[in-house]
Amino acid sequence: MIYLTRIDEEKTKFSINHRNILTVEKSIGGKSNVHTDNGKVFTVAETEEEINEKIISYEATIIERAIKKALEETKQI
Repeated sequence: MIYLTRIDEEKTKFSINHRNILTVEKSIGGKSNVHTDNGKVFTVAETEEEINEKIISYEATIIERAIKKALEETKQI
């Protein structure tokens, strides 16, 4: 899950499963439109590049945790 910021008065943060994102389009004023696999479109404050960085960082964290867990399990054998 990554966190994005809605374009509303409160600048609401919300989490979204990045694997449900189909496309990200640039919008006016440095904003982005996020299209999901269930047909929803969110306009968010983050740029395309920022969203991509969040996805890459999250995926890297998952991989890092998996490697650490695998190493711990091999030490127990």
